[in-house]
Formats: sequence, structure tokens, C-alpha cells
Amino acid sequence: MEDAAPTPLPARRPAGVLDLAGGWALQTAYTVLDEDLEIAIEHLADGITATAPVGWRVHVPTHSGVRYVHIPEGWSSVVPLATQCVVIENGTSFVNLTYREPDFSPADLEIASDHGRVKLTWQFHGGEVPGFRCLTFSSWADLIADHRDWMLSFSGVKPIREVAPDWLAGCPLLVYLDIETIGGGGLHHSFADVAGLAERLHEVGAPPNTMVYLTTWNDGGSRRWPTYEPSAAAGGMDGLRAAADALHAHGFRLMLHANVWGCSPTHPEYTQLVSQAVHNRAGHPLGWLEYHGNHVDEFIYVRPDSRVYREQFWGSLQPVVEAVGLDALYLDQAGLLVDDPMVDTLAATEALLGTIRSAAPDLVRGGQVLTSRLCSE
Repeated sequence: MEDAAPTPLPARRPAGVLDLAGGWALQTAYTVLDEDLEIAIEHLADGITATAPVGWRVHVPTHSGVRYVHIPEGWSSVVPLATQCVVIENGTSFVNLTYREPDFSPADLEIASDHGRVKLTWQFHGGEVPGFRCLTFSSWADLIADHRDWMLSFSGVKPIREVAPDWLAGCPLLVYLDIETIGGGGLHHSFADVAGLAERLHEVGAPPNTMVYLTTWNDGGSRRWPTYEPSAAAGGMDGLRAAADALHAHGFRLMLHANVWGCSPTHPEYTQLVSQAVHNRAGHPLGWLEYHGNHVDEFIYVRPDSRVYREQFWGSLQPVVEAVGLDALYLDQAGLLVDDPMVDTLAATEALLGTIRSAAPDLVRGGQVLTSRLCSE
């Protein structure tokens, strides 16, 4: 007869700061209870599992802007986690489940839902599991302030005023604007709209150094990574240059978005690029899936030191940077999660960033790629 599942044991302790370390030998799950907080914790040989009522919202900082709300029963997905934390909240309590031992390798995180519970499972593949903390706050602002203080204290990331040019350190306003729809369904805006936005911002008195961030300006969007060319439907290079000129004429700034390491399955050079795909130590190629209606696109990560990747990525992006006098470049992908024994991903990425810095010394580089492991940038 199979053993019955252990009954979670209540642990009525203050949940403001609760260390979850030292329990790896525990065979029984336990529950953290504090007012409306109810999180069941189970220690695993290679990680930790935490579950909360299914109505709680789960925020995975690895996926910028993604919020998993009311995860469907039976749903499950595994994502790489670079930020060492996951936030769950219900509008009243804001809980940061985090480990703050920066030397640990990144983990995979499985997000699932079953039996009326949201389930988060961290899986570390290096044999040793860090000690987690359960940090509870009454607002997003307090949670973010605490995490930022820790980042500045232990990661080596410097305050923005120490590393950024004056115009960026004092940037008063950021405007996001999508150009192409992600699924290839058409345009949200044209580059002429961006030029018109520059005029409108000037009319309403937007201050100098206001920055406009174009997130999907690339021709073909995600279908063309790692090649970057201004969207033909939006106005092409001439249209983007005119938009940049209109912004700069009023003292505004322009930032474009690029996906580092990403390769589209429909890219013309996919055969060459896939031969340079990165793998984990078990030999499995790494990438991610995107769901677009009735089809699924399977993207891959490509080694940033491969010749074909550099030719497609910076070889196509540098002419754009120079033509429009680009002010800033957002480098997407939480990245450096690759544990490929055939390539030093950190060194290869630093070399790629060095190439960009040398070719465009005044270009501000930022984004998910520049994590604490690349804070010297």
C-alpha cells in the first residue's frame, strides 16, 4: 500500500522575514501562515516547492512584463529564472520568495496549478540548493525597494547616476510605442506616427531628454531575429531616420529593442544558425516557445561568439544605429542562463558587448542582458 501524502504542518511565525534554510532533511511539507498569507513549503533534493491559493498572482521577473494571473487548473510551464526571486501577491500581501546567495547558478522554475493551488518549483542542477527566504510586504513599492537595496549591496551594480550619461540619469519621461504586432498581424503605428508624436510631445511641453522606446520596430518582428532592419511597412530606414530626426530636433531621445541570442525558426539563415545553438550540460538545445493562435514557434538560443550570429545581429544592427544616431539600445533576454560546456557564454557576451561599445561608444546599452554578472558594462 502506498504511503499517504504528508499533511502540511502549520508554522505560525511572523512572515515578514522567514528563512527557509536548514530544512532540506525535512520529509514533511509545512505551511507559513500570517493573516491572509498561506504558503506551503516543501524542500526537495534539488530545489524547493512553494504553493499558494490559486487566486494569487505570480510574477516571474525573468519574463519582463509577464504576469501569470489565475493559472488554469492543470497548466504547467518551465521557464529559466535569472533574477533569484519570484513574487506572488493577492493585492494585500506581496511576497518575495528569493535566495540571496549570488554565487549559485540560475535555476529552472516550473509554474503549475493543480488541486486549487498555484505551484512553483525551483530546480537547481548543480547539486547544492541555496537557502530561501520568504519576505512579505504590504506594497509593491516596499518590495521593490528592498530588492533594489539588496542588488546594489551585493551584486556590484552601480547606481544609474554613476554609470549613465547625464541625459539618461535625469531622463524625465519614457514613452513606449509598438510598431509591428508580435504575431505579424500588421502595424500598430508607423514611423510617421513617431515623428508626429515628437511634434505632439513638443507642443504639450515634454521636457528635453524624454525618451521614446520602440519595442517592435524590426522588419518582420520576431520572425527575423537575429537580423534587424527597420519595418518596411512602417516606412523603412528613411521613415525611421525621419522619426529620429524629429525626436532629436526637439531634444528627445530614441531607444530601439533587440533580442540577444534569439533566433527565429523562419530566419533565412536558420540552418547555419541552428548549428550554433547553445545546449545545456545534458546536450539538450535551449530556447523557448511562442504561441500564436493555431501555431507554435520554437525559437533557439545561438552562441554569441559564432560568426554567422554576429554577421546577422550586429552586422545588420550597426548600420541602423549609425543612420538614425541612436541614443540607446535595449538588449532583451534575461540570458546568461546557458550552461553549455562548449562555450563560455559570459565571456562571449562580454566580447559582443565590447564590439558594440567599440563601434558605437556613445550608444547607451541596457536591458535584461546587462545583469549583475555583466555589471562592469
